[in-house]
Formats: sequence, C-alpha cells, structure tokens
Amino acid sequence: MYNFTSTRMQTLQVKYNFTSIFVSVFLLFVSISSIAQSTGIAVPGSPLTAPQQFTTNLIAVNDGGNVTVDGNIVILDNTFSNSVNAADAVKTLRNPGENFDLIRDGVVLLLEQRNLVVISDTLFYQMSNLKAQNYLLEFFPINMNLPGLTAILVDKYLNVRTPVNMNTAPVYYSFLVSGDPGSFAADRFMLILFQTGFAPLPVNFISVAANKINNGILVNWKVAAERNIRNYSIEKSTNGRNFNTVGNVAAANIGNNDRVYSFTDAAVQNGTVFYRIKSIGNSDIVTYSSIVKVSSGSVKAAISVSPNPVVGNIINLQLVKSVSGRYDVNLFTTNGRLVYSNRIQHAGGNANFPLTLPSRVANGSYILNIITPENVRQSQILLVGAGE
Repeated sequence: MYNFTSTRMQTLQVKYNFTSIFVSVFLLFVSISSIAQSTGIAVPGSPLTAPQQFTTNLIAVNDGGNVTVDGNIVILDNTFSNSVNAADAVKTLRNPGENFDLIRDGVVLLLEQRNLVVISDTLFYQMSNLKAQNYLLEFFPINMNLPGLTAILVDKYLNVRTPVNMNTAPVYYSFLVSGDPGSFAADRFMLILFQTGFAPLPVNFISVAANKINNGILVNWKVAAERNIRNYSIEKSTNGRNFNTVGNVAAANIGNNDRVYSFTDAAVQNGTVFYRIKSIGNSDIVTYSSIVKVSSGSVKAAISVSPNPVVGNIINLQLVKSVSGRYDVNLFTTNGRLVYSNRIQHAGGNANFPLTLPSRVANGSYILNIITPENVRQSQILLVGAGE
C-alpha cells in the first residue's frame, strides 16, 4: 500500500506545477485526508467534513521501486459548476516526463471541481510521454462510498470496464505500455460515475470490421445485449491515437439479440487509417469497441493477436485481408491442456474480434492455435498476466 508522506506531499506540489498558493494548500489537505481515509486516523477537517474527492495518481513500476510520476484531483459539490471556470486548476506547465491529467472541453486540468453525481458523470483522463513499461493507476476516493454510487474505469485499448471500489483506498489498476499505439493513446482511460438505478447495461461489441469498397470505406460492427443505447459514433484516426467522429448511427435497442450495423466513410485517404465505434447510452455512459486498421496499397493477408503479453482478460484477434469463413481459436497450456476455445465467423477482409478469456486462465505462457477456413494452422506463444 502506498502511504502519503510529508516528502511525497512536497514532491507532488512541485510535480503538479500548481499556479497558486490556494491549490498547493488544497493538495496538502487532500494528502492529509488520504492518510485519514487509508489509516482510519482522525485528522482535523477530514475525511468526515471533507467534500467528495477523487484523486488519481500515475505510478511507474520500476525495478528499483514504484514511483508516482503525476496525478490529478476531482472535487464534487453542488456549489461548483460542470463548466470549466476559475474554480478549476488549469495545467499550464507540462512535466518533462509522464503526464496524467484531466481534460474537459479541450482544457487540460490537474484539479477539476464539479457537481455531485445525480445520474451519471464521466471523468476524462489524458496521458502523454509514457514509456514502454508497466504502470499503475492509483485511486484515492474520499467520502465517495455513498449508497448507489458506482465507479467504472474504462480501458479503451483493452476494451475492458473495471469497477473501482469506493469503500477502500488506495485502489490500483495495472496496465502495460508497449509499442502498440493504442497502449499509450492519450484518451485510453476514462472513469464513469453513476447512480446504480440509472446505469444502462453496456453494449457488448462482438466484432468491428472496415474494408475498402468502390465509394469509400465500409465499417461494420456487430453487437449483443443492446439496451438503453442512444446511438453509435464512428470514429476515425490516422495514427491510432487521436480519433475524430465521422458519422453517427441510431441504435435499435434490440435486447439480447445480435445486430449488425454499417456505415460508409466516403472521405477516403491514402495511407493507413483506423476506426473504432463509440456507443453512447441514454445516461451518456460511453463504451468503445476495439480498433480496426485499413491500409492502402499492397498489403499481405495477416492474422495477429494483441496485446501480447495479455493485460486483463481481453485479447484482440486482428484479421487483415483474410478469406471469409470459420476461424477456430484454441488456447493450450504448454503441456497440451485446452483452456479456451472459440469459433469465429469472418465475412472476409479486415476485422477485429475481441475475445474474453475465462477467469480460470492463470498467469503464464500458453500456445495459441488459430485454424483458418483453408485449414491452415497458425501458432504462437501467448503470455497471460505478464503486465500485471
């Protein structure tokens, strides 16, 4: 467990580059409150009299020990506004190393003050200058353990939604940054806060595909368990990190039945482009699909799996210029025991299929076998849990 110390509080004050004495004093107050929350020691003014607060720290996991490199704070109270104003602390100076900030309406913040959560709210994180290594997100909720209030961390790269316990502090989420652009995307993480009775059930993305046609790029996506979804936004990127909306499609809300949606992007451009789908719920809760890539020019057929090592329990099977038909995916232990099996029906071309490994799959090395419709077997070593 990470403990706040007077040395760390001084370091944080410098690290966050606060531009006013008020904000520096506030950070000291939050640090003291965090001690009280985690140890149970009664510190004057906290945590019982403190407002609802949520601190998120970015920790670099190194051989020499874990180092807190940046962080941000959110305070919730109905005396504040949800618009960016003078009550918020803008991050005017960037750290030379890693940065982990809040972003609202295009403004980068290290301290954001907002209204209490009535139905739902989303905290949007922005990170930069991360290295290829392991990191931890460290969460310190203070006075957030209210009946019905729930927090979900969304990892858009792994397409994983992880509950964040509001009753304990600190809470940690482990993630790996690799050479894959999505692993260090600026908007990889966001935190959804909602009252349980108002939370829509998240849609389940089965697959997303993007292929060239005569008049543009045809994007298809297949969903299941679709309820309380308002619409889908089709997002496009030229680098796999920064996405812009290129279209919207209304949701049918078909319940437990599967449904396929499609959208044609007529703005074709040379080079490689990336697409993903964003579902927007009736309470503005957002879920992202995995990312699919389309390349112009001569591209060979390929099958790949990412991330490897696996972080969490989601792997993405990427098919590029692959033939249509059935693909069998089997995961074996190194001594030949089958621990996971799936059968995928591919329409042909480029597509990405997120696959959820069962929780019983322990950390370690496995052999992943993929059999194509042409009965060609592709095998590779898959590491599970190496980044945790």
